[in-house]
Amino acid sequence: MKRLSLVLLSCSTALQGPPRVTSCTRRPATDDAAEVPAVIDDETLERELPIDFGSSDTQWTFEWPAVDDEPWSVRDVAGGGAMFAACHIASGALGAPIAVRLAGTGAFLATQATLPLPKGVSPADVSDAFDASQTIPVAKIGDTPWWGVALGASVPTIQIVLVPLLLSAPEGAFSCSASQLPNLADAAEKLAIAPLTEGLIFQFWALEACRRAGLPYAPSVLGAGLAFGAWHGVSPNSLFLAALGAYWGHLYAQTRNVLVPVSMHAVWNAFTLGVGACVVSQTVS
Repeated sequence: MKRLSLVLLSCSTALQGPPRVTSCTRRPATDDAAEVPAVIDDETLERELPIDFGSSDTQWTFEWPAVDDEPWSVRDVAGGGAMFAACHIASGALGAPIAVRLAGTGAFLATQATLPLPKGVSPADVSDAFDASQTIPVAKIGDTPWWGVALGASVPTIQIVLVPLLLSAPEGAFSCSASQLPNLADAAEKLAIAPLTEGLIFQFWALEACRRAGLPYAPSVLGAGLAFGAWHGVSPNSLFLAALGAYWGHLYAQTRNVLVPVSMHAVWNAFTLGVGACVVSQTVS
């Protein structure tokens, strides 16, 4: 009789099929009495990123990931910002834009890593931020390489500009000309050097500094975005550039991989260079 019971139990288990595999997304309890933690723990780092922007069961997380780092003070953040300004001004004597960008950013990262005041990110921190093997859980897709996240998250920003441009352009408005494209040095600066150096300063360093100083997440991301916009000078596009900087900064803070905002910046610059060649050539003609 005992053996018969075991056989029946085995059959029942087989009929139910294999156990269900649940999503890797870990979300806090929805109970009204439960409180969402102010800091994301290591388990929550496995959550999905809602790159689809339309899913009803995913949402952006505006919180710092929990990382065990030496705490900074607001003075360290302000001192680092002043140090970057000094390094960039000093590098201006080099003249060539690419040399100025590389020397200013390199001198700043090296100086702030060696001087005791202010505190700074270490060379190991910089190296860890370039994780070429990272995969990121994305809503409705699953584990995605970092470059896939960068390309997918670039689509909305391009649509914001491209769709109104196409809808408002008169018939025959676009006439692209290769002569309007930048030369090799300008292209290298816009497609590689600028995204790299600005990503290291305005997404990586700025947000790492704010996180370690315990500053609130949303104001830190917005502040870094405003600094990014101001870096490009005052123009009608300043607020849009600030929004771009904040968006890229948010994606860095959530992935902690500087390759994501650097690649998105490069994609954006490539898009604007192409559109600029078409629009300018039409205007000139």
